[in-house]
Amino acid sequence: MNTLIIGRSIIRLDSVNSTNSYLSEKMNNTGFHEGVVVIAEEQSEGRGQANNSWKSSKGDNLLCSILFKPKCDLVYQFYFNQLVANSICQTLSEFGLDSEIKWPNDILVKGQKIAGILIENKIKGRVLESSIVGIGLNINQSKFDKDLINPTSLKLQLQQKLDNDLVLNKLIVQLEKNYFQFKRNELERIDKKYQLALFRKDKETLFMINNEATLAIIRAVNKQGEIVLEIENEIKSFSNSEIKMIKE
Repeated sequence: MNTLIIGRSIIRLDSVNSTNSYLSEKMNNTGFHEGVVVIAEEQSEGRGQANNSWKSSKGDNLLCSILFKPKCDLVYQFYFNQLVANSICQTLSEFGLDSEIKWPNDILVKGQKIAGILIENKIKGRVLESSIVGIGLNINQSKFDKDLINPTSLKLQLQQKLDNDLVLNKLIVQLEKNYFQFKRNELERIDKKYQLALFRKDKETLFMINNEATLAIIRAVNKQGEIVLEIENEIKSFSNSEIKMIKE
């Protein structure tokens, strides 16, 4: 692996409850340095955002978790989240696919979900000590559970099967490049890429807010990770727990 930190150590598992859970349990092991990647062929308890499950057919997709140790002030936490989303979009672009970031944690191609992100942080005081970044990226799966909404994969988009390790290697390179950008405090560049890729930016979208369907225009995602909406000519910000997109 032609990287300095990320992917220098890769742990491959046939089956695991969750790569995030596995890494969380093992990260205090002296051999688990920053940049270690855990990959599984399948997960019995794959997790997504807000306790949702992540379903994947065995061996078809990329199911991985990466250990980062940013050791930065919490004020920079969302920039870290942004660099992860940007890295997935940049990886997809290497295969000729344009993608968008659907706040808070999904990556879409042509309006269909191709990847999801789950970031779990260890915080001490005002410092982001470590982050376990879980990524599920659909590569070769062509048939999905009926309860999944608009799923897609690289194979469905490109009409060809891909090597999972090829995709992983490209993702790792992008993650390290953007992580170093973060470490160099090039935060405006990270934010600009993220905002440009934001799904339905400047478009009217239907949300559920306080148990009420509300039309709003997505303007941005702020530095706190809140979505910024224009509602009846007023600018308002909401956290993920306060709002849900119900119609695109």
